[in-house]
Amino acid sequence: MVPGGVTEQIAYFAGYFHQIEEVMKNRFVYEQGGISVRPDDYTAELKDFLAKNDLDEFDTDKIPFALPAPSEAILDPLLHGNPMRALPAIEETDYDADRAGRTSMPRKDFPIFLGPEGHGPQNISVTYWAGGEQQQADIKQNNFMLDDDRLLVVDGSGVEDLNQVDADATLERLLAEAKDAVPDYLPASQASTSSIVEFVVARDGHMAEGGDPNPHSIEPGRYVNGVLTDPPPDTNPVEPDPVPELNHELKGQWALLGGNQATNGALITDFKEGSNTIVVLGDFYKTNAVVQTNSYVDNDTIEISSNKVQNIVAGGTTTDNIAEFQQHAGPYDGIPVLYAGQFWNVRVVDGDFYDVNVVVQQNVLRDNDVSVQSTSQTHYEAHLGENQQLNVAKIGDGDIKYDLIVIGGDYHGANWIFQHNALLDSDVVKAAASGDASAVADQSVSTGANELLNEARIINYGDNVFQKPTEDMQSVVTALAEEQSSLSPAYGWYVPGNGSSVLNVLYVTGDYYDINAIWQTNVIADADTAVQYLSKTPPAAIAGDGSLTQSVSTGANHMTNEAIIVDVGATSSFVGGDVYHDTILIQGNLVGENNDKITFGDPSALVPEIVAFTGEECPAEEVTDIRAPIVPDDTLASILT
Repeated sequence: MVPGGVTEQIAYFAGYFHQIEEVMKNRFVYEQGGISVRPDDYTAELKDFLAKNDLDEFDTDKIPFALPAPSEAILDPLLHGNPMRALPAIEETDYDADRAGRTSMPRKDFPIFLGPEGHGPQNISVTYWAGGEQQQADIKQNNFMLDDDRLLVVDGSGVEDLNQVDADATLERLLAEAKDAVPDYLPASQASTSSIVEFVVARDGHMAEGGDPNPHSIEPGRYVNGVLTDPPPDTNPVEPDPVPELNHELKGQWALLGGNQATNGALITDFKEGSNTIVVLGDFYKTNAVVQTNSYVDNDTIEISSNKVQNIVAGGTTTDNIAEFQQHAGPYDGIPVLYAGQFWNVRVVDGDFYDVNVVVQQNVLRDNDVSVQSTSQTHYEAHLGENQQLNVAKIGDGDIKYDLIVIGGDYHGANWIFQHNALLDSDVVKAAASGDASAVADQSVSTGANELLNEARIINYGDNVFQKPTEDMQSVVTALAEEQSSLSPAYGWYVPGNGSSVLNVLYVTGDYYDINAIWQTNVIADADTAVQYLSKTPPAAIAGDGSLTQSVSTGANHMTNEAIIVDVGATSSFVGGDVYHDTILIQGNLVGENNDKITFGDPSALVPEIVAFTGEECPAEEVTDIRAPIVPDDTLASILT
């Protein structure tokens, strides 16, 4: 028998997409029957571009190697029979004059390949290939769950009609509010790949037209609920063990109808454009945007009757939006300029080039439960909630394939993250203890304490150093456009190389689309109804100290969206047209309604009503009166932020 069985294997792969090499099972921690995600689940491990990696297929060690002296040259294995000859002496003054107006000074101690007769440097050989490695990743992950439970509901009692909330209409209104928060120049819903490209072009055209400043434009940094804050300390604090909500030594009637979890996690790492140099003959556009909204409705109706009310939590819902924009230098920053090599491999794309990654994740969970409990002779736990939905997607393009990228048209770059949480948690709770039980019953009710969190990070490397194409760079572009197969050795100094004899080039005649977009949506409908009734003193075997508890929890729902985009661009950019950059942030905590009604009411009216729901006969004994009402302190009620 396989440990865990088929059910565990299905749970292992449910809602999970994996594109890069990773061991997903190490991401999860199974505790008390649930799934939790470690905080570093979506942390990108970037490549160390300065490291000299060992060859995996050989048992080798790194050997320090110094570049040769000016009087030496290297015999490249691709040059058959080419003898090593001394480099000619170069006058310092002539050298400087010859380099006037070029991109950077060359390394004069770097080897130059001589011709077969040794009379001068050998020409650069250029080979052209059709096509390039374009990419279109369109990932959609959807979880839908219906878990409307009915526990001991007496037919005709009317208990199912206590909660009058219209779940469908309420959630539709919450999602409409989130859609209205997105400006017209960004897609308000989960768009198709073709629609995203159209939106990007329209957005870039809007930037080029100028006009009024964008009210949502910000400076890069870390923003929490719309406020620019300092980044947290780079430490890994030890999280305390979770404190159980209930004291398991106590006995009585417990009902847990909430505690649902919906989580989306996405990571996109895009290294394709991480070249040393990019040349854009047209305009350069790049937009980073994060849109985050939290919407919830939490209108609770609580009626309780007891001498001892321990705790009432009807509010306490937290909503947080965290967005971080980081800008770093390009991957080749700080590396000395090297000769571009003797052999150039050029991939030619006749038309537009597309590098588009789209992730759409959605959790929809309906958990509208009805629970009725009336016995006091046994310890009675009703667990009708505690559902979990998880989507995880990772798209990794971890290799830098080109040293030089030439674009004949415009460059359109976009990194977008859209995150929405919508929660309906309007509950009805009725709990009563009468007769002998009223003297020993402790009542505790929690209908709030929900958590809604959106966290997004856009991390950019490169695409921050721009200049107009030099005369030398223009000559390189012309030679590639004409598909010249042999170039003067001087061209090796016009373009920074990677230190090898081969230079990989991508030449695109049209526009270049570099787009990464993530949509994440969590929707939970948790409109519960809980009825509890006690009328008799419990036996000593159930409550040894003579006490009994009535505990109801219908909230404590957790909704989390976490997304990271790591976009690696060119270290040096030559742009013939104009450069347009924009960083957009929209964060909104939309509290539609948070109006709770708590009644420590008339037991003579409450108890007979609850008895009718449970199907029991109304007790003859007199009901003990209750203590003074406790007014909750709900500072979030009726506030729209």
